[in-house]
Amino acid sequence: KPETAWCEGTKEDGIGEVVISDAMVRDEGTANSRSSAKIWTGYGKSKETFYSNGRPRKVKVYLLSPGKIEASQCGGNMSKIRVIGTREVELQDINDYQKLLLPKVDNKTAFIAVEIVSVYPGKKFKDTCISEIQ
Repeated sequence: KPETAWCEGTKEDGIGEVVISDAMVRDEGTANSRSSAKIWTGYGKSKETFYSNGRPRKVKVYLLSPGKIEASQCGGNMSKIRVIGTREVELQDINDYQKLLLPKVDNKTAFIAVEIVSVYPGKKFKDTCISEIQ
């Protein structure tokens, strides 16, 4: 849904801020394949909205093990989550999905954490947005 976006919520560009997504990681199926995910950087609602807001340029992607999730009256608790792969990616400045190549892992289901390393600045706003992570 590129009509909506996560925005990092700081007064500056959001360098160092992280968003975590529950994601299915797909294996590309070749001998030297890597797992992949997709990201739609920026606020993809319209061309004007996309360029008005900041977009991640470089991100550090962390692939996290699912760990252990326990339900409680107040929601849930997660424990034993660990980093099982990491990769820095330079993204294009386009209003569409882009592939995120990740280290190959045995576990297909994981969390993906995306840390903002650098940005394409917005023409109007200092926030940095991401519409989708799949």
